[in-house]
Amino acid sequence: MNFYFIGLDIAKDTFVASIFHRPKESILTKENISNDKCGYDELILWLGEHGITRTNCQVCLEATGVYSQGVSYYLLSQGYKVSVECPLKVKRAFHPAGHKSDPVDSRKIAEYAYRFQDELIPWQPKEELLEKIRQLLTLREQFTRQKSATKCSMKAYTLERVQLQLIKDAQEETLKGLERQIARIDKELDKLIKEDPHIKNRLDNL
Repeated sequence: MNFYFIGLDIAKDTFVASIFHRPKESILTKENISNDKCGYDELILWLGEHGITRTNCQVCLEATGVYSQGVSYYLLSQGYKVSVECPLKVKRAFHPAGHKSDPVDSRKIAEYAYRFQDELIPWQPKEELLEKIRQLLTLREQFTRQKSATKCSMKAYTLERVQLQLIKDAQEETLKGLERQIARIDKELDKLIKEDPHIKNRLDNL
């Protein structure tokens, strides 16, 4: 049975897909696929037109954070084999010289999957609880940075020769608002962690 390797180069709004079968054969590439449900369906239809199904291919893409999550979840739900590789690992597999573009990158990812097929690790989505914790921690970090920036701004404003009470009040309200949001996040994190004894035990050990 023929087996194919699909390389996806993911961007925020679109992605490029390439089909690699074996060396010295043409690599088929499809560009400007929308990074949403319609695009994912379009990808599967295009693969089907070339005789590629969930049983005779390996899909590979680079980890691009939130941009690669949608297509990864969707393809896995449809029964496709999916691997999400570190971009640096893929980059090191090729000579640095040459023209760089999304189609070129997708072809390289497809070839990488062929060359290192025995080393590819099947991608599995994070458990829902862990994903919620990750999202909350990301938001908490954003609010914490905003809190630090607000404090610095308040300190700098005290050095102004002319000051407005409105500005001082706005800064104080902003700081208190951020502190309330951080406290809410901490409360929700504590609640989620307690839902899983295994995670709670690991946290206690740490």
